[in-house]
Amino acid sequence: LVFQRYSGSGDPVNIRIHENGRFYPQQIIESEDGFLVLFSIADGLGPEGVSKVLRFDQEFNYTGGFALPDVNGNPPEAGQDSIPFVKGLAAISSGGVLVSGEYNPHPANIWIPLLMKFDQNGYLLDTLLCLPRSTSGRSMTEGLKPLADGTFLWVYEEAKYASLPSVNQFVKVGDDLNVLSRIVLDETDENNHVQILDATIALDGDLIVAGSKGPVGVRPQAYVAKINGMTGVVQRLGPPNITLYPNPGKEFTLQWNDPTLAGSTLQVCDAQGRNVQRMTLRTDQTAVDATAWSTGLYHYRITDRAGKIVQQGKWMRE
Repeated sequence: LVFQRYSGSGDPVNIRIHENGRFYPQQIIESEDGFLVLFSIADGLGPEGVSKVLRFDQEFNYTGGFALPDVNGNPPEAGQDSIPFVKGLAAISSGGVLVSGEYNPHPANIWIPLLMKFDQNGYLLDTLLCLPRSTSGRSMTEGLKPLADGTFLWVYEEAKYASLPSVNQFVKVGDDLNVLSRIVLDETDENNHVQILDATIALDGDLIVAGSKGPVGVRPQAYVAKINGMTGVVQRLGPPNITLYPNPGKEFTLQWNDPTLAGSTLQVCDAQGRNVQRMTLRTDQTAVDATAWSTGLYHYRITDRAGKIVQQGKWMRE
């Protein structure tokens, strides 16, 4: 692991080398007292674990860190299916961090993007899962970027077809992992794959993306685009129009007063991303019996008949 510092004119100022172990650094960000480095498939420096966040001071001296647990907060152990492969790191004002990644809940043939929130000691506080719209193929987390207003832009590519991941999701979240807005970028056609490598939000609120685009199996070309409400589908998420109660509980009821929601689909997944309930909402009040489910946290998503997300959230089974 090599740290190098350069002056403004490009001259080397100092260098620090940590020689023990194998390191695959994914990202480095500034912290209040130095730097944070996100690793994947790393051993050596720091605690045992497939992925880890390590802290360094301004002189690149190692000062501590933590190994990421699985999606349920359990200590990482070899062979666990729910340990995430990490992709992005961002600091939050409380001193903790957000980590974006993905994991494969075997034996399912899917990869599920997720955000994980940790305190400064590495304790898992909360998770935000992407419930995949396809049961085959791969959904890939592409990045996590802090924005000027204190929120974060989370980017992932969602599998729409088994052989062609073709929907890019740009989700603006707060440091409490609440979804604030979303832009969905579909492929222009099924013969071209758009892979997003970086994204940010411009001062005027439009989305700027960079990546590659081209036919599947052919060397792609560089791709840059500015997306606004005319070319992207923007969903501003205001107050929920669907009530879910009780939460927590051993069963729950969905209630709404919008007749256009009839025919919407409810999908509920457990913390590992496994589907436990999928049903069509036909009346303005639907009860779901969860007495046979295991206790713990569940994630739900409601989509209308066009496939657009109407509401998503979390429910706790007592």
